[in-house]
Amino acid sequence: MLPQKGKKMLYWFLFIYAVFGLMIIYLFMFVPGLEILEEFNEAENTKEVYVYNSTDRVINNVSIKFRTSETDLTEKDLNKFSSLGPKEKKLVALNNLAANTIILSAHAPFHATIEKLIVLRNKDDTTIKLNFPSEIFFGKTFGFSIELCNNTNKEEEFKITESHESAFFSEPGKTDTSKVGVGECTKISYSLTTLEKGDTTIYFNVKSSNTNEDFEQKITVE
Repeated sequence: MLPQKGKKMLYWFLFIYAVFGLMIIYLFMFVPGLEILEEFNEAENTKEVYVYNSTDRVINNVSIKFRTSETDLTEKDLNKFSSLGPKEKKLVALNNLAANTIILSAHAPFHATIEKLIVLRNKDDTTIKLNFPSEIFFGKTFGFSIELCNNTNKEEEFKITESHESAFFSEPGKTDTSKVGVGECTKISYSLTTLEKGDTTIYFNVKSSNTNEDFEQKITVE
C-alpha cells in the first residue's frame, strides 16, 4: 500500500500527464497543412478543384466532404485519399454533383479542418436554349441549334459537346468552342440525317469557367 503522501504525488503526476496529453491533442487538432485550390483548365474549359498538402510531410487519411448550404449541417462524403505527399495536390471529383454551389471541407486526423465555398456552376451567368423542329422524318436531314447568352461581366469561352446514338444518324457527334462577349449571345447550328425510326435522345454538355451543364432533347423520328 502506498502511503497517503505517495498517493497524492501519484495523482498529481497523473493529472499533469493528462493535462499535457490534452494540450498535445488540442494543438495537433489545429495543425494547418490542408488547402483547397481552384484552377481553371483552359484545355477542357472546366473548373478543377484540388486538395493540397502545403507541408513538407505526409498527411494521411484525408477525407473530402461537402454540404449544399450554410444551413445544411449534414456533411456528405465525396472523396477519400489514403495519403497526400509533401506539396502534393489531388483532384476532387465533382462531376456527379447537381448543386450549383457547395461548401467543401477537407479533414485529416490531427489537422485543422478547412472549408471553402465552391461555385460549380451559376445558371444565372449563362442562358441556354435548344431549338428543334416539331417534326423529324426518317431518311431526311433536319437542322437544330443551341443558343448561348453570356450574362457575366467578362468574355466567356464555351465548350459545347453534342452526342447521340450513332445508329440513328449518319453523322457523328461533334464538339465546338465559342467565345461570347459580355451580354452577347451566339447560336451554334447542327444538322443530322436520320437512319432509323423511333424515339431517341440528343445530348449536350456546355462548359465554361462558371458553367457545367448537361441538356438533352428527346425526339421522335417518324
